[in-house]
Amino acid sequence: MADYLYGRRAKLTIALPLGKSFSDTDGANQIEIDGGDDPASPGMRIQFMIAKTDQKEPNTSQVTITNLSLARRSSLQQKGMKVTLDAGYVSTGISRLFFGDSRTTDHLREGPDWNTVIRLGDGERSFRFARYAESFSPGVGAADVLRALAQATGLSLGNSAIEAANITTSFDHGYSVSGPVSKSLDRLLKSLGYGWSIQDGGLQILLPNASVETVIPEITPETGLIGSPEMGAPEKKGKPGLLKFTALIYPTRPGGQVKLRSDRYNGILRVKKCRFEGDTHGGPWYTHVEGVVIG
Repeated sequence: MADYLYGRRAKLTIALPLGKSFSDTDGANQIEIDGGDDPASPGMRIQFMIAKTDQKEPNTSQVTITNLSLARRSSLQQKGMKVTLDAGYVSTGISRLFFGDSRTTDHLREGPDWNTVIRLGDGERSFRFARYAESFSPGVGAADVLRALAQATGLSLGNSAIEAANITTSFDHGYSVSGPVSKSLDRLLKSLGYGWSIQDGGLQILLPNASVETVIPEITPETGLIGSPEMGAPEKKGKPGLLKFTALIYPTRPGGQVKLRSDRYNGILRVKKCRFEGDTHGGPWYTHVEGVVIG
């Protein structure tokens, strides 16, 4: 199965805060850590657990690096680090699995090893702390309010600019926002029928059952599908059940689509939730997906 998916590789890129800015043209405030299982050049041992959903609460990740030097461990004690995790294979290259803000960093001694454990939240600081206040004039378009709130988050715009162009609603009596941007976004988008989430540092907004426009991977026993997909319970009463499956690591995200082909199921899923678990030096190397069949 999936003979071409060989040679585990992972890469951590850690941006250290430079004053109040992460701007750095020469990479001097970035640390890169490579991991893998190539006996000739194995790199560090990197383990990770990632959980992503299509809900507004930040996605989370825990990354563990084994036996960093004392100097490197000391450099990772700074608050406000931004961490990118890419993973994949020697044969196919690596792809983005997570980008987020560090919550905590701990260095734990376990026998002869030092394990550095970094806990992360996707867009954590923007979700918790971004605030905005504005009174918009009568007749303002909902799209203009959305653009202002999206800018105020401090996140990348994701697909919000594309979706804003499709929104024609306006507010005859004006519109006011004040306080946490996350709550203002929630109020506005619910009124327009949208849901929203933060995916890899970008704002993602979608109508029910809509998907982001991405390449649709085909998951089959030949391309990494493990075992048989199973139908799980629905998220809410009256809703369709979520189809669940596990495959070897591949990049996906909530709101994306996956083409699944197996003995029991053959169709396209809209991803609702996904989990990644990996260890470059053996153990798990899986993507777990839950989604709704849409075709």
